[in-house]
Amino acid sequence: AFSEQVDILEALENKVQERTKETVKQARELQIIGMVLQATETAIAIVDAQYRIEWSNPALANMLHKDKVEVNSCLLHAFSLPKESLDTLKLTFDPDSETESEIAVHNCFYRVNVSPIPAQDHADETITETSTFKGSSARFIVALKDVTAQRERENSEKKAQKEELLKKAMLNSMETLSHEIRTPLQGIMGMTSL
Repeated sequence: AFSEQVDILEALENKVQERTKETVKQARELQIIGMVLQATETAIAIVDAQYRIEWSNPALANMLHKDKVEVNSCLLHAFSLPKESLDTLKLTFDPDSETESEIAVHNCFYRVNVSPIPAQDHADETITETSTFKGSSARFIVALKDVTAQRERENSEKKAQKEELLKKAMLNSMETLSHEIRTPLQGIMGMTSL
């Protein structure tokens, strides 16, 4: 019986060591992910179903031109958007699927990606595909990427293409006009030389 107890204790100790290694590895990975989220230029926030901010990275505060974004403040009110942009942003929050839209904030354009986070009844419960949203316990990950430079580049390319088409049209019309004027002039010059 003593030998069995020792074997059981050794097996438990080995399992504890394995779990400890796994936990330390996961903690390191989470620490790295946390550092990346804090350092990224993409503004990221976790909000609840009432659009209250539960967590945000420094890029969101920079985007809003604030020193710090207050926890439990309303994300929608933080942007100071006009009504139609606010309505567009509200429609992006779909508890059933990931959605994307674009908004303008302080003369900059942002692509907004909103992903729902399945609600959990218990902290020790794992997230499964069959998890459902529980009304007010639904949460969302909101990522706002600055696409102003991309938008300006696209506008510049469109403007350059439009100018090129206009230049080609002008050149073609000048060639046609030149031909149309040259033929009668040559006839007049021929007649006058006779």
